[in-house]
Amino acid sequence: MTTEVDTDEPESTPEPPERLPYIYVAKWKIALAALVVVAVAVGAVVLGTSLSQRSSKEFRYVVPKGTAYRIIKGEKVNLFPSKLTVHVGDKLVVQNKDVLDQHVGPFYIKPTSTLRMTFSAPGTVQGTCTLNPQGQVTITILSS
Repeated sequence: MTTEVDTDEPESTPEPPERLPYIYVAKWKIALAALVVVAVAVGAVVLGTSLSQRSSKEFRYVVPKGTAYRIIKGEKVNLFPSKLTVHVGDKLVVQNKDVLDQHVGPFYIKPTSTLRMTFSAPGTVQGTCTLNPQGQVTITILSS
């Protein structure tokens, strides 16, 4: 018994579906888009972290002994600015080494004591100030 093999016709190989290249292109585009989204997200986190890690500052003022005497004599003392701009997280320290109470906006500093204030929210603080010639103070607190 003999088996004949017809060699005139080439063996047929299945053709890939027409959509196959489209699927590969779509997957590639989706992967690229996902990579771009991840890169943008990571960049935003890094940028946000670096911006939010602003070093807090300390604003320190000292009321020396003899300030009460100078004020009583009518002298205008200039130990604190009439306008101060700070950021959330910054600290205000006012050390009163004198014998007279002092006011810086809403803050009251007893003799021989120290005011320590950390600003926790943006806004504006205003009030009387016994430590500058204007007699008033405006403290503007900006977000970090």
